[in-house]
Amino acid sequence: MNRHHKRRRLATLAACVGTTAALAALGSAGSALASVACRAPGYASGSSFQSTALSSVFLTSTGWGAHSNCAVAPTSSTITYTKTSSGQGLEEFGNATGHFIPERDHTAFISETGTKDVAGQVLDWFVGTDDAPTPRELGEAKIAAGAKNPAEITIPVAQAPVAVLLSLPAGCKLLASSAVDINNTTLPQLWEGTNAASGEDPGGIQAQGGYAIGTWGALFHQLGYTKITSGTPEAGQVLDEGGATGCEAAIKPQVRQTSSGTSFAFKSYLSQINPVVWNGFAGDAPTWPSGAVITTNLKTGSETEHLLNDSGGHLAANTAANPGSVGYANTADAVGNGAFNNAATTSTFSTGAAETHSASHQILWAEVQNNGLSTEGATYEDPVVPSTTVGNCETTLILPSEEGFPYSYTDSWNGLLASDPNISASAGATDYSICALTYDLVFHHYSNKNLFSTTETAHEIANTVRDLFEYITTQGQTDIQSHYYTRYPTGFQSHVHLAVNPGIGY
Repeated sequence: MNRHHKRRRLATLAACVGTTAALAALGSAGSALASVACRAPGYASGSSFQSTALSSVFLTSTGWGAHSNCAVAPTSSTITYTKTSSGQGLEEFGNATGHFIPERDHTAFISETGTKDVAGQVLDWFVGTDDAPTPRELGEAKIAAGAKNPAEITIPVAQAPVAVLLSLPAGCKLLASSAVDINNTTLPQLWEGTNAASGEDPGGIQAQGGYAIGTWGALFHQLGYTKITSGTPEAGQVLDEGGATGCEAAIKPQVRQTSSGTSFAFKSYLSQINPVVWNGFAGDAPTWPSGAVITTNLKTGSETEHLLNDSGGHLAANTAANPGSVGYANTADAVGNGAFNNAATTSTFSTGAAETHSASHQILWAEVQNNGLSTEGATYEDPVVPSTTVGNCETTLILPSEEGFPYSYTDSWNGLLASDPNISASAGATDYSICALTYDLVFHHYSNKNLFSTTETAHEIANTVRDLFEYITTQGQTDIQSHYYTRYPTGFQSHVHLAVNPGIGY
């Protein structure tokens, strides 16, 4: 098995954090004259992809709280973010129907007794999505807000790698701590099942090496591994202990059960690789090639209670806990919900109850090809910069798939992709190829007639949201990089600054 790894980008974060000087010219939150009238508590919800970024960095007292102009410094309880999904975030702000659906944030809705507007708190102050609203959806949000002018602003807040998660059958084993390279021919086949997709492409991992279609043995044979049936595997070997839990076991794809921005980013990448199969599925809806999806849920302590794939963290947990599964999640979710990394590690993952422990098996995330579609001379990269907790995405150059970002901050960011199967040619030779932008949606004017109850409330909420996003889009872009994320490309910065200030207003 050939491994032609290019020189790795080791621990220097200069390219990542060296943007601080450039950002300083735009100004930053945290003036010594902290006198802005802000408001608390508030709520937000949506994308699970950005949940760790918000809860661990952006909404903390050491993040936003340390760089705020609010008269009372924000804390982790100033705004509560509930991870739901990108689709539910869009639905709450009326992007689908022209009507707000505040109950999509169950935390806010229940906390505030479920009435339409209790002190302006039921409707979220912002929502998160990884699938930016289309022009039509922006128009629906305008109707929902009762606005005469564009009502909704899309603000990119971070990007992160989408890791490809491997949870091997219990009797199918690699050399401990070894990596697995997945080329761009093989990757989409893992989610194509065993049904023929079209006359041009049979779909799935084909039968080979004495293994049936769609099995782990066929996968490793395709990747160039040599099969052994006893002893300890060496590099490039796979130990098949035989039986139902050996390499004859079927590959079980795990997918999100509702509309998901992470699914949108991941399937868009698969469509870039193999449009014959994937063009019809490259959206955020839970649609996949026929026969591809086997979603096995992890029991969490009783016969009726199960952990569903309703967030990236839960999908990562289910992948780790169900031997034979493959999954996808942002790196923060993959680390926090299964302790995935790039080395084959033995796991008996569980959510805590003894009966939920899986059989002992190996888990890891794959290193993915980043230099095009040919397997000849393929190079592979880890989703995380080696020896760090920094997501390995391009942070400086705007990729060809990102060049259409809007000139007006009230326009649509929909359709931008932070991924590129040949990213080593278009950006950095050591960049990971599957990354996704994540966005927050805020209101252009918080005093629009269908929003909050009083002028004072609207002013204070607008102050608070603007203060938060002044931090997120300046110092926050440096702070986020130690939590398996990366900043958005620096080429977006002047546009983002205009969206935040003066974009967010009363």
